[in-house]
Amino acid sequence: MLAENFLDMIVDNPQDGTFAVSRRLFTDPQLFELELKNIFEGHWLYLAHASQLPRPGDYFTTMMGRRSVLLTRDKGGKIHGFLNACAHRGTALCQSERGNKKHFVCPYHGWVYDAAGRNLDVKDRAAGGYPVQFLQRSQDLTPIARLAEYRGFIFGSLNADVPSLEEHLGAAAGFIDLLVDQSPHGLEVLKGSATYRYHGNWKLQAENGIDAYHFTTVHQNYVKVLQQRGERADAQGKL
Repeated sequence: MLAENFLDMIVDNPQDGTFAVSRRLFTDPQLFELELKNIFEGHWLYLAHASQLPRPGDYFTTMMGRRSVLLTRDKGGKIHGFLNACAHRGTALCQSERGNKKHFVCPYHGWVYDAAGRNLDVKDRAAGGYPVQFLQRSQDLTPIARLAEYRGFIFGSLNADVPSLEEHLGAAAGFIDLLVDQSPHGLEVLKGSATYRYHGNWKLQAENGIDAYHFTTVHQNYVKVLQQRGERADAQGKL
């Protein structure tokens, strides 16, 4: 299915003031497959912040499209990104979202890896009947094709053929700079999170994020809090 097949889903006619979007943009399974392939599994995605892996042995798991991925910090302080899958049969190494491990042990066959992704042990290597050619091949974890960091924000791509992260971010890097430069110590993601699930297309979340029209209706209490903070800051001469 080519992208041209979806052009009729958007009507943009400034002459008569018409801008309409077909509901199929949010429901068509073929379009969703294209989005998974070309966006979530084909380009840079934000994965985590470096402060979420502060210590050697820390790990963090997340999704890139349909693939579970694993971020780790090794004993030298370097952050790595791997597919969250044992090199043997593909069993997920980490079931929890985050934690700290000295070694990563496959729960199925017991293969052991360090935080740098190196295979440290193949269970029953001597008695397992493995052919020489098998043992000579790398049994390390599969790294994410591209992994890069910008001012503590970690991005990855399952596709190696992508522009540099700086080129991808473009002017958006300036917004990251504004956030980070608010403190001489940079940013830190605090522990704890609130998770919400909904049955809907991912673009609905993006639409809601840029829809300021709903703000004073749905988030009235938050608006009042912001107003009160502004009034206190004015009174204290901080603005």
